[in-house]
Amino acid sequence: MRDPIVVKIKKIMEEAIIPTYSKEGDACADLYTVSRARLIPGEICRMHTGLAFEIPYGWRIDVRPRSGMACVKQLLIPNSPGTIDAGYRGEMIVYLKNLSQDTIEINPYDRIAQIMIEPVYTMSFEEVDVLSTSERGGGGFGSTGS
Repeated sequence: MRDPIVVKIKKIMEEAIIPTYSKEGDACADLYTVSRARLIPGEICRMHTGLAFEIPYGWRIDVRPRSGMACVKQLLIPNSPGTIDAGYRGEMIVYLKNLSQDTIEINPYDRIAQIMIEPVYTMSFEEVDVLSTSERGGGGFGSTGS
């Protein structure tokens, strides 16, 4: 196993919970909320974590749905994965959307998402007059079959 990447965390709300890993070797850490919400079907809400992060440059944190919440409760993160850049120092806020037919209650200290750290590669762009050909060509969504 590799050495962990050190991410500094500041509690901006006293009741905030530092993310935790459920099991050794997990790719993602659980993220907790300090908010309370009652989401009716189709509703989107902001969930506060009460945490701000200092991510090392060259890395980013991706915020993803927890599988149980997504598959069982049908509670998703609409902009998933949400990306937190290294330069951002504000509170990590997670938006949740209720895709179920039921009202869903969220309470402080519930696990609402999972986060993982990944390296960032930047792109350089070169304008050209012609692109090389490929088997797929300009075929878009669904062009390779369903």
